[in-house]
Amino acid sequence: MSSIKSTLRVALALGAMTAMATTAQAQVSCDAIGGPPATCNLTNTASATAPSLLRLTLSSATTALSAITSDAFDATAAAASANDWHATEGVGSITLEVRANQTWILDIDSPAATWDVVPLTHTGKDVGDIAWSLDATTFTPLTAAGGVQLDAAAAGATLSRLASTSNDLTVSYRTAWKYDTDIPGDYEVVVRYTLTAN
Repeated sequence: MSSIKSTLRVALALGAMTAMATTAQAQVSCDAIGGPPATCNLTNTASATAPSLLRLTLSSATTALSAITSDAFDATAAAASANDWHATEGVGSITLEVRANQTWILDIDSPAATWDVVPLTHTGKDVGDIAWSLDATTFTPLTAAGGVQLDAAAAGATLSRLASTSNDLTVSYRTAWKYDTDIPGDYEVVVRYTLTAN
């Protein structure tokens, strides 16, 4: 008796496997028999994986700051903050275009702690002598890599935005000039923009 039961179980299992195979086959083919009307209906599922996309474009790789006179030095000497540095001398701007399919963070800093100066007799102009702003009103001195990063609410060096908001940013620069350290010469500082998925 137990042998018969075992045989029945095997037969049922084989029957179930046959039914599954028939169902799987029915997903890619069908027959319309009889009619009219004869109808044969199949479905096809399309699938794809969207990648993580980030694109940062600068309007230029370099920014020539406007001409500097003694007025810029005087404004720095009297300034209480970067907001008070001269508004038309030693200034410039750049446009950033961000394209992303997700939220993102933009870090603004410099890979160096000082400006590059020619002649090299002066190497101590601090990177913080250039400040940046998104509204051309509130300016934040640049920091070197590893420096203190402020949050966006404080107009600091880390900006967080949704991908659905306007992704074109105008960054304005102002600079500080000091009688006792900034000798005649050519000055350059690197401003680094790093876009990261958030």
